[in-house]
Amino acid sequence: MAGSFTADIIATSLGHEWIGYVMATRNVAGVVAGVFFGRLSDRIGRYRCYLLSLSCEGVLALYCCFGDFQGESDDDQDLALILSLVAFMGVGNAASQTLLRSIQGDLFEAEVVGTALSAGSVSASSCTVLGYLAGPLLPLRTKARMLVVMWCMAGLGANLARAQKRN
Repeated sequence: MAGSFTADIIATSLGHEWIGYVMATRNVAGVVAGVFFGRLSDRIGRYRCYLLSLSCEGVLALYCCFGDFQGESDDDQDLALILSLVAFMGVGNAASQTLLRSIQGDLFEAEVVGTALSAGSVSASSCTVLGYLAGPLLPLRTKARMLVVMWCMAGLGANLARAQKRN
């Protein structure tokens, strides 16, 4: 569902010609984040960095939930705001995906880590397909609320897994 924001926000606010620039901003932010979060996770730990990355990833969804954006064409929509929100999304997405794989490697024994990584990839791909199918059918605020709930569940799941690993 996060991918359908291009139609909901960018195309309606800035026009279709801006989609490539905005997505490039997201990916450049993700590249920078990969290096930054890799080093940061060595200092403060993977779980803390994972929760921080989920927070960055959720900034766009939170703005769509509680901000003044209505998902309609608006000449006053600020390009810098959209680029900033998308950059946060890129930072969070790149870092959370990388850290999640590392955390899965830490949580599972060597003989089952491959199965765990495969199960994670299958579930992520399945959710992506469902998100792209449901995305055009749901209003922007509903999708944003669903994403916020999913990111909260991911953070809770990471904390529960961490607590179980300690015991």
